[in-house]
Amino acid sequence: MEADSIFLLNQMIQNLQLKMKDTGAVLCGDDWTSVNCLFPYDSIGYVNHGRIYMEVNGKGSQIDEGGMYYIPAMNPYSHHALCKDTETYYVHFEMNTPGHRLSEKIDFPVSVRPSEPERIARIYERLFSSKNSHLLGAPLQSTGLTCEIAAAFFQLCQEYASLKDTGKAGKMLDIIEYIQKNLNKNLTVELLASQIGLAPNYFIRVFRQFFHETPMHFVLNEREKTARKLLEHSELSIKEIGLSLGFANQNYFSEFFKKRNGFSPSEYRRLKRKSP
Repeated sequence: MEADSIFLLNQMIQNLQLKMKDTGAVLCGDDWTSVNCLFPYDSIGYVNHGRIYMEVNGKGSQIDEGGMYYIPAMNPYSHHALCKDTETYYVHFEMNTPGHRLSEKIDFPVSVRPSEPERIARIYERLFSSKNSHLLGAPLQSTGLTCEIAAAFFQLCQEYASLKDTGKAGKMLDIIEYIQKNLNKNLTVELLASQIGLAPNYFIRVFRQFFHETPMHFVLNEREKTARKLLEHSELSIKEIGLSLGFANQNYFSEFFKKRNGFSPSEYRRLKRKSP
């Protein structure tokens, strides 16, 4: 996958909401079979022993021991074991952003093979233990381990996943690049929409579909992120940084920065430069 597509997907994943629903291991006998089923949750599995066949949305794949597979929520799938003593690990989870599933935007492969399958197996086994734990914070640990499994699968998909709507995706890449290069300007919804030839209301709707926040929230977040970098790594004055990010005066910039970070720009710079 090209670098700009990876950048866009990472922007989308930043707002991902993921929650573990169930996890476990299955010994896949003759009764472990399904045809054109639908499941309400996303699922990532790992073949611990043996071999299975999995088909998702008409795309089939044989998955050998040490392989991983992905079933997006509410997508038709079929599967069965290909040999005796097959065992699979699984985790079911909700993976979406407000109002949209990630699988609606990205076409994932059915299966991938990690270079270190034992590491994936250990994450699952820690997840099984966490699920059955009564310790305070165990649900958070379970969600974190589920995120770790999902992240491992995404990274293995890097060469094979693709965006489903490349037309809109291309426009979103263009507007992100425009925003990052023009943070010093008065960036309005009307201006941004005009850069890619969309009506303002439609532009807001498409932008939210990809990034799950409004264009103006994205602009403010980019200004804050860039301000932190400049305060940490540049010799520009507070006033110069504020002007470079589109703030009319130093006071407005300082109020904005303190509200978001709890420190004034000068306090933040001083603290960061004292840190090792």
